[in-house]
Amino acid sequence: MNNNGIILVENKTNFTISSGKDETAIEYGKYALSLTNINYSKMINDIAEFVGDFGNTFQLTDTLSSIQNTHPELLKKYAKYGIFPDRINKETIHLLIEPLQTPLIHHLNNGYLDNKQMELISYLILCELSENIYLESFDWKDHTTYIPSILINKKLRQHIEDILLKKEQSFLSPLQAEMNKIKITASIQLDSNGIAHTTYSIYDTLSYLMLDLQKYFMIQKKVNKCLSCKRLFYPKFRNSEKYCRLPHNDTYLSCDEIMHRKASDDFVIARNNARGYQYNRTHTESTIKKYGEDFLNKQYIDWTIDCTLHYDNYKAVNDLTSFKSWIKSTKFNKVRLEFLYQQYENKI
Repeated sequence: MNNNGIILVENKTNFTISSGKDETAIEYGKYALSLTNINYSKMINDIAEFVGDFGNTFQLTDTLSSIQNTHPELLKKYAKYGIFPDRINKETIHLLIEPLQTPLIHHLNNGYLDNKQMELISYLILCELSENIYLESFDWKDHTTYIPSILINKKLRQHIEDILLKKEQSFLSPLQAEMNKIKITASIQLDSNGIAHTTYSIYDTLSYLMLDLQKYFMIQKKVNKCLSCKRLFYPKFRNSEKYCRLPHNDTYLSCDEIMHRKASDDFVIARNNARGYQYNRTHTESTIKKYGEDFLNKQYIDWTIDCTLHYDNYKAVNDLTSFKSWIKSTKFNKVRLEFLYQQYENKI
Protein backbone atom coordinates (compact mmCIF):
# COMPACT_ATOMS: atom_id res chain seq x y z
CA MET A 1 0.00 0.00 0.00
CA ASN A 2 1.04 3.56 -0.62
CA ASN A 3 0.41 6.18 2.03
CA ASN A 4 -1.54 8.70 -0.01
CA GLY A 5 -5.02 8.19 1.40
CA ILE A 6 -7.94 6.43 -0.23
CA ILE A 7 -10.29 6.76 -3.19
CA LEU A 8 -14.06 6.66 -2.74
CA VAL A 9 -16.24 5.79 -5.72
CA GLU A 10 -19.90 6.75 -5.37
CA ASN A 11 -22.44 4.03 -6.15
CA LYS A 12 -26.21 3.71 -5.63
CA THR A 13 -26.17 2.44 -2.02
CA ASN A 14 -22.49 2.38 -1.12
CA PHE A 15 -18.98 3.68 -1.66
CA THR A 16 -16.28 1.57 -3.22
CA ILE A 17 -13.27 2.32 -1.02
CA SER A 18 -9.82 1.72 -2.48
CA SER A 19 -6.27 2.12 -1.22
CA GLY A 20 -4.73 1.48 -4.65
CA LYS A 21 -3.99 -2.12 -3.72
CA ASP A 22 -7.17 -3.31 -1.98
CA GLU A 23 -10.76 -2.27 -2.38
CA THR A 24 -14.22 -3.15 -1.06
CA ALA A 25 -17.73 -1.71 -0.84
CA ILE A 26 -19.16 -0.14 2.31
CA GLU A 27 -22.82 0.88 2.67
CA TYR A 28 -23.66 4.53 3.20
CA GLY A 29 -23.81 5.39 6.89
CA LYS A 30 -21.90 2.35 8.14
CA TYR A 31 -18.59 4.18 8.45
CA ALA A 32 -20.15 6.98 10.54
CA LEU A 33 -22.10 4.49 12.64
CA SER A 34 -18.98 2.44 13.31
CA LEU A 35 -16.98 5.50 14.36
CA THR A 36 -19.60 6.57 16.90
CA ASN A 37 -19.47 3.15 18.58
CA ILE A 38 -15.70 3.12 19.16
CA ASN A 39 -14.30 3.04 22.69
CA TYR A 40 -12.49 6.33 22.14
CA SER A 41 -10.50 6.47 25.37
CA LYS A 42 -8.93 3.04 24.78
CA MET A 43 -8.20 3.78 21.14
CA ILE A 44 -6.57 7.14 21.95
CA ASN A 45 -4.53 5.52 24.71
CA ASP A 46 -3.23 2.79 22.38
CA ILE A 47 -2.19 5.31 19.71
CA ALA A 48 -0.55 7.68 22.24
CA GLU A 49 1.37 4.83 23.90
CA PHE A 50 2.65 3.61 20.54
CA VAL A 51 3.79 7.07 19.44
CA GLY A 52 5.28 7.69 22.90
CA ASP A 53 7.47 4.60 22.56
CA PHE A 54 9.39 6.37 19.81
CA GLY A 55 9.64 9.62 21.76
CA ASN A 56 10.91 12.47 19.66
CA THR A 57 12.31 10.17 16.96
CA PHE A 58 9.55 11.34 14.63
CA GLN A 59 10.76 14.93 15.00
CA LEU A 60 14.29 14.30 13.70
CA THR A 61 15.02 16.27 10.57
CA ASP A 62 18.66 15.47 9.84
CA THR A 63 19.36 11.79 10.42
CA LEU A 64 18.01 8.42 11.48
CA SER A 65 20.92 7.73 13.82
CA SER A 66 18.52 7.70 16.78
CA ILE A 67 16.56 4.85 15.24
CA GLN A 68 19.80 3.00 14.57
CA ASN A 69 20.52 3.14 18.30
CA THR A 70 17.03 2.52 19.67
CA HIS A 71 15.23 0.48 17.02
CA PRO A 72 17.84 -1.10 14.70
CA GLU A 73 15.37 -3.77 13.59
CA LEU A 74 13.30 -1.08 11.85
CA LEU A 75 16.15 -0.15 9.53
CA LYS A 76 16.29 -3.79 8.43
CA LYS A 77 12.56 -3.63 7.74
CA TYR A 78 13.06 -0.52 5.58
CA ALA A 79 15.74 -2.33 3.61
CA LYS A 80 13.21 -5.01 2.61
CA TYR A 81 11.23 -2.24 0.94
CA GLY A 82 14.34 -0.78 -0.65
CA ILE A 83 14.19 2.26 1.62
CA PHE A 84 17.42 3.69 3.01
CA PRO A 85 16.37 7.16 4.19
CA ASP A 86 18.71 9.85 5.45
CA ARG A 87 15.77 11.79 6.81
CA ILE A 88 12.48 11.13 8.52
CA ASN A 89 10.02 11.47 5.63
CA LYS A 90 6.35 10.58 5.22
CA GLU A 91 7.14 7.15 3.84
CA THR A 92 9.40 6.39 6.80
CA ILE A 93 6.78 7.58 9.28
CA HIS A 94 4.12 5.41 7.65
CA LEU A 95 6.33 2.35 8.04
CA LEU A 96 7.06 3.24 11.65
CA ILE A 97 3.38 3.36 12.59
CA GLU A 98 2.25 0.46 10.40
CA PRO A 99 2.15 -1.95 13.39
CA LEU A 100 -0.67 0.22 14.77
CA GLN A 101 -3.04 -1.20 12.17
CA THR A 102 -3.76 -4.36 14.17
CA PRO A 103 -4.96 -2.56 17.34
CA LEU A 104 -6.90 -0.06 15.20
CA ILE A 105 -8.78 -2.92 13.53
CA HIS A 106 -9.53 -4.32 16.99
CA HIS A 107 -11.14 -1.02 18.03
CA LEU A 108 -13.14 -0.78 14.79
CA ASN A 109 -14.51 -4.28 15.28
CA ASN A 110 -17.82 -3.24 16.85
CA GLY A 111 -20.32 -5.22 14.84
CA TYR A 112 -20.82 -3.24 11.63
CA LEU A 113 -17.72 -3.59 9.46
CA ASP A 114 -16.24 -6.72 7.90
CA ASN A 115 -12.51 -7.49 7.93
CA LYS A 116 -11.69 -5.84 4.61
CA GLN A 117 -13.65 -2.70 5.51
CA MET A 118 -11.84 -2.45 8.85
CA GLU A 119 -8.47 -2.87 7.12
CA LEU A 120 -9.12 -0.01 4.71
CA ILE A 121 -10.57 2.36 7.32
CA SER A 122 -7.69 1.65 9.71
CA TYR A 123 -5.37 2.34 6.78
CA LEU A 124 -7.02 5.76 6.30
CA ILE A 125 -6.45 6.50 10.00
CA LEU A 126 -2.77 5.56 9.57
CA CYS A 127 -2.49 7.90 6.56
CA GLU A 128 -3.90 10.78 8.60
CA LEU A 129 -1.59 9.98 11.52
CA SER A 130 1.43 9.94 9.17
CA GLU A 131 0.49 13.33 7.77
CA ASN A 132 -0.06 14.87 11.21
CA ILE A 133 3.20 13.48 12.61
CA TYR A 134 5.07 14.97 9.65
CA LEU A 135 3.77 18.48 10.36
CA GLU A 136 5.88 21.02 12.26
CA SER A 137 3.11 21.34 14.86
CA PHE A 138 3.59 17.67 15.88
CA ASP A 139 4.51 17.10 19.52
CA TRP A 140 4.74 13.47 20.61
CA LYS A 141 3.94 14.51 24.19
CA ASP A 142 0.62 16.06 23.11
CA HIS A 143 -1.67 13.56 21.38
CA THR A 144 -4.03 16.34 20.25
CA THR A 145 -1.38 17.37 17.69
CA TYR A 146 -1.56 14.12 15.74
CA ILE A 147 -4.61 11.97 16.62
CA PRO A 148 -7.57 12.59 14.21
CA SER A 149 -10.06 15.14 15.51
CA ILE A 150 -13.01 12.75 15.26
CA LEU A 151 -11.32 10.65 17.97
CA ILE A 152 -10.31 13.38 20.43
CA ASN A 153 -12.97 16.08 20.03
CA LYS A 154 -15.88 15.10 22.33
CA LYS A 155 -18.14 17.88 21.05
CA LEU A 156 -17.54 16.76 17.48
CA ARG A 157 -18.30 13.13 18.36
CA GLN A 158 -21.54 14.16 20.07
CA HIS A 159 -22.44 16.28 17.06
CA ILE A 160 -21.94 13.31 14.72
CA GLU A 161 -24.16 11.19 16.97
CA ASP A 162 -26.87 13.87 16.93
CA ILE A 163 -26.74 14.00 13.13
CA LEU A 164 -27.08 10.22 12.86
CA LEU A 165 -30.07 10.40 15.22
CA LYS A 166 -31.40 13.16 12.95
CA LYS A 167 -31.92 15.65 15.74
CA GLU A 168 -33.10 18.92 14.26
CA GLN A 169 -30.88 21.18 16.36
CA SER A 170 -27.73 19.45 15.07
CA PHE A 171 -28.10 21.10 11.65
CA LEU A 172 -27.97 24.56 13.23
CA SER A 173 -24.84 23.83 15.27
CA PRO A 174 -21.72 26.01 14.78
CA LEU A 175 -19.80 22.75 14.42
CA GLN A 176 -21.90 21.86 11.40
CA ALA A 177 -21.16 25.24 9.89
CA GLU A 178 -17.43 24.54 10.28
CA MET A 179 -17.78 21.06 8.81
CA ASN A 180 -19.59 22.50 5.80
CA LYS A 181 -16.43 24.44 4.95
CA ILE A 182 -14.42 21.25 4.38
CA LYS A 183 -13.32 21.02 0.74
CA ILE A 184 -13.14 17.59 -0.88
CA THR A 185 -11.61 16.92 -4.31
CA ALA A 186 -14.03 15.16 -6.66
CA SER A 187 -13.89 13.95 -10.26
CA ILE A 188 -15.97 11.91 -12.70
CA GLN A 189 -14.62 8.55 -13.81
CA LEU A 190 -16.00 5.77 -16.00
CA ASP A 191 -16.10 2.18 -14.78
CA SER A 192 -15.40 -0.87 -16.96
CA ASN A 193 -19.00 -0.76 -18.23
CA GLY A 194 -18.74 2.87 -19.27
CA ILE A 195 -20.91 4.10 -16.37
CA ALA A 196 -19.88 7.44 -14.85
CA HIS A 197 -19.23 7.65 -11.09
CA THR A 198 -18.32 10.56 -8.85
CA THR A 199 -14.94 9.81 -7.31
CA TYR A 200 -13.32 11.44 -4.29
CA SER A 201 -9.71 11.61 -3.10
CA ILE A 202 -9.75 11.28 0.70
CA TYR A 203 -6.80 11.92 3.03
CA ASP A 204 -8.45 12.15 6.44
CA THR A 205 -11.24 10.56 8.48
CA LEU A 206 -13.36 13.71 8.75
CA SER A 207 -13.66 14.22 4.98
CA TYR A 208 -14.89 10.66 4.52
CA LEU A 209 -17.28 11.20 7.42
CA MET A 210 -18.77 14.29 5.78
CA LEU A 211 -19.48 12.38 2.57
CA ASP A 212 -20.85 9.39 4.45
CA LEU A 213 -23.28 11.55 6.43
CA GLN A 214 -24.50 13.27 3.26
CA LYS A 215 -25.27 9.90 1.70
CA TYR A 216 -26.80 8.61 4.94
CA PHE A 217 -29.55 11.23 4.64
CA MET A 218 -30.38 10.02 1.15
CA ILE A 219 -31.19 6.47 2.29
CA GLN A 220 -34.37 5.46 4.08
CA LYS A 221 -32.67 4.43 7.30
CA LYS A 222 -32.50 5.89 10.77
CA VAL A 223 -30.43 4.80 13.73
CA ASN A 224 -31.59 4.49 17.32
CA LYS A 225 -29.62 4.71 20.56
CA CYS A 226 -29.63 1.53 22.63
CA LEU A 227 -31.17 2.14 26.05
CA SER A 228 -28.90 -0.53 27.51
CA CYS A 229 -25.37 0.06 26.18
CA LYS A 230 -25.91 3.57 24.66
CA ARG A 231 -24.46 2.53 21.29
CA LEU A 232 -26.15 3.53 18.03
CA PHE A 233 -27.74 0.83 15.90
CA TYR A 234 -29.97 0.21 12.91
CA PRO A 235 -33.35 -1.20 14.03
CA LYS A 236 -34.00 -4.57 12.43
CA PHE A 237 -37.79 -4.89 12.43
CA ARG A 238 -39.34 -1.69 13.81
CA ASN A 239 -38.13 1.91 14.00
CA SER A 240 -39.25 1.97 17.65
CA GLU A 241 -36.75 -0.72 18.75
CA LYS A 242 -34.98 0.28 21.98
CA TYR A 243 -32.17 -2.28 22.25
CA CYS A 244 -29.40 -3.19 19.83
CA ARG A 245 -28.37 -6.64 18.63
CA LEU A 246 -24.70 -6.07 19.37
CA PRO A 247 -22.90 -8.13 22.06
CA HIS A 248 -23.64 -6.76 25.53
CA ASN A 249 -20.47 -6.02 27.54
CA ASP A 250 -18.45 -8.68 25.66
CA THR A 251 -21.01 -11.40 26.45
CA TYR A 252 -22.42 -13.82 23.88
CA LEU A 253 -25.88 -12.27 24.32
CA SER A 254 -27.05 -9.08 22.65
CA CYS A 255 -28.63 -6.18 24.53
CA ASP A 256 -31.94 -7.03 22.88
CA GLU A 257 -31.77 -10.63 24.09
CA ILE A 258 -30.87 -9.64 27.64
CA MET A 259 -33.48 -6.91 28.00
CA HIS A 260 -36.29 -9.00 26.52
CA ARG A 261 -35.68 -12.06 28.60
CA LYS A 262 -38.57 -12.73 30.95
CA ALA A 263 -37.95 -10.78 34.14
CA SER A 264 -37.33 -12.98 37.15
CA ASP A 265 -39.84 -11.16 39.39
CA ASP A 266 -42.16 -8.16 39.68
CA PHE A 267 -39.41 -6.01 41.21
CA VAL A 268 -37.29 -6.37 38.06
CA ILE A 269 -40.27 -5.60 35.82
CA ALA A 270 -41.12 -2.46 37.80
CA ARG A 271 -37.50 -1.27 37.79
CA ASN A 272 -36.94 -1.88 34.06
CA ASN A 273 -40.20 -0.18 33.07
CA ALA A 274 -39.34 2.83 35.24
CA ARG A 275 -35.84 3.09 33.75
CA GLY A 276 -37.24 3.05 30.22
CA TYR A 277 -39.76 5.79 31.03
CA GLN A 278 -37.22 8.02 32.79
CA TYR A 279 -34.67 7.62 29.98
CA ASN A 280 -37.21 8.49 27.28
CA ARG A 281 -38.38 11.57 29.23
CA THR A 282 -34.83 12.92 29.53
CA HIS A 283 -33.82 12.17 25.93
CA THR A 284 -36.67 13.56 23.83
CA GLU A 285 -35.83 16.49 21.55
CA SER A 286 -38.48 18.80 23.00
CA THR A 287 -37.35 18.18 26.59
CA ILE A 288 -33.68 18.63 25.71
CA LYS A 289 -34.50 21.88 23.92
CA LYS A 290 -36.34 23.16 26.99
CA TYR A 291 -33.99 22.12 29.80
CA GLY A 292 -30.63 21.30 28.18
CA GLU A 293 -28.67 18.03 28.14
CA ASP A 294 -26.47 18.78 31.18
CA PHE A 295 -29.45 19.13 33.51
CA LEU A 296 -31.33 16.12 32.09
CA ASN A 297 -28.31 13.82 32.12
CA LYS A 298 -27.64 14.70 35.77
CA GLN A 299 -31.26 14.01 36.75
CA TYR A 300 -31.29 10.65 34.99
CA ILE A 301 -27.97 9.52 36.48
CA ASP A 302 -28.97 10.64 39.99
CA TRP A 303 -32.34 8.92 39.67
CA THR A 304 -30.72 5.69 38.43
CA ILE A 305 -28.43 5.59 41.46
CA ASP A 306 -31.37 6.18 43.80
CA CYS A 307 -33.43 3.55 41.99
CA THR A 308 -30.75 0.92 42.54
CA LEU A 309 -30.64 1.68 46.27
CA HIS A 310 -34.44 1.61 46.67
CA TYR A 311 -34.70 -1.54 44.56
CA ASP A 312 -32.25 -3.36 46.84
CA ASN A 313 -33.85 -2.07 50.06
CA TYR A 314 -37.47 -2.81 49.13
CA LYS A 315 -36.63 -6.15 47.55
CA ALA A 316 -34.82 -7.20 50.73
CA VAL A 317 -38.07 -6.79 52.72
CA ASN A 318 -40.32 -7.88 49.80
CA ASP A 319 -42.22 -4.57 49.78
CA LEU A 320 -43.22 -4.18 46.12
CA THR A 321 -46.00 -1.71 46.91
CA SER A 322 -43.59 0.78 48.51
CA PHE A 323 -41.12 0.36 45.65
CA LYS A 324 -43.82 1.16 43.08
CA SER A 325 -44.93 4.10 45.21
CA TRP A 326 -41.38 5.50 45.21
CA ILE A 327 -41.19 5.08 41.43
CA LYS A 328 -44.46 6.97 41.01
CA SER A 329 -43.33 9.82 43.28
CA THR A 330 -40.07 10.32 41.36
CA LYS A 331 -41.54 10.06 37.86
CA PHE A 332 -40.19 12.72 35.49
CA ASN A 333 -43.57 14.21 34.63
CA LYS A 334 -43.97 17.84 33.59
CA VAL A 335 -44.48 19.17 37.13
CA ARG A 336 -41.55 17.27 38.65
CA LEU A 337 -39.11 18.22 35.89
CA GLU A 338 -40.02 21.88 36.30
CA PHE A 339 -39.54 21.63 40.07
CA LEU A 340 -36.14 19.92 39.72
CA TYR A 341 -35.04 22.44 37.11
CA GLN A 342 -35.81 25.37 39.40
CA GLN A 343 -33.71 23.72 42.13
CA TYR A 344 -30.93 23.14 39.63
CA GLU A 345 -30.97 26.75 38.41
CA ASN A 346 -30.87 28.12 41.98
CA LYS A 347 -27.74 26.11 42.75
CA ILE A 348 -25.82 27.40 39.73
